[in-house]
Amino acid sequence: MIKIDKRTYITIPSKFKIEIDSVTTPDGDTVDMSTTKIIFNFADVIGNKYVCIYDPENTDTKNTNYDSDTGVLTLLFQDYFLTPGQLSCQVGTSVPDEDFDDDEWSFFGPLQPINIVLK
Repeated sequence: MIKIDKRTYITIPSKFKIEIDSVTTPDGDTVDMSTTKIIFNFADVIGNKYVCIYDPENTDTKNTNYDSDTGVLTLLFQDYFLTPGQLSCQVGTSVPDEDFDDDEWSFFGPLQPINIVLK
């Protein structure tokens, strides 16, 4: 889960960033962003998706930038195809596990509204 304290309005198609200093699991545990792969599935009100992936072990990142000095993960929104309205986000993490086809065991929380509104 990510938390954005202040409601923010973004005019489409403006580029924007979300800076995150902590991520929690659905159980309330804080994720160590320096060592854990994190997947952010964003959705608009009609179900269009935008994905941000951070993986500290690989260069398999998408729309993210992690600053190890500050511990801040920046999610970059550019060239997105989302419609006006409030965004929602589903956060997932994964750990290596050879039992799965992609060698990863992924855990996802619920899709939850966040305080970003596209207009």
